[in-house]
Amino acid sequence: MNTGLSILFLVILGSLVVPFIIPALKNGLPAPFVPVNKKIARAMLDAAKLQQGEILYDLGSGSGTLLFAANRIGAISQGYELLWPLVLWTKLKVITQGKRNISVSLKNFFTADFSSTNVISIFLIPHLMPKVEQKLAESKLRPGTRIVSYAFKLPTWIPKKVVKESGIASIYIYEV
Repeated sequence: MNTGLSILFLVILGSLVVPFIIPALKNGLPAPFVPVNKKIARAMLDAAKLQQGEILYDLGSGSGTLLFAANRIGAISQGYELLWPLVLWTKLKVITQGKRNISVSLKNFFTADFSSTNVISIFLIPHLMPKVEQKLAESKLRPGTRIVSYAFKLPTWIPKKVVKESGIASIYIYEV
């Protein structure tokens, strides 16, 4: 009986996990999906001083928490995500909640144009940060563009500000 339940559990678990693993392997996904909670999203946007009408690009937008938090401020938000189930989930939330000014693309942000954004948000993993830094350095960012990174620093850039709040990792703010 226990063996049967164990097998059933593994089948159910596998059916939930496989949609995330297969696209990751196909897209060469460099980072796992780790959701950002509302407290972290709010702290990141506050630290970046995101304002109504500004444009936020979220690199690796996951389930869209930062996109929706930016929308509550009145900002326009664009997410880039490699996992189609997360893109689909975010798009469904946008539709069912009747949100405007939120979009998400099934696209590698390394091929995106950042020239029109005011704020870029990042929550990736340490081994990706040098490549992200290079992408940002090569991008035609407007003067005053803010980059907000949760937990991990850009390797050679000096943050304008580091925010430390109880219960969350450091938030690094950079400005072009």
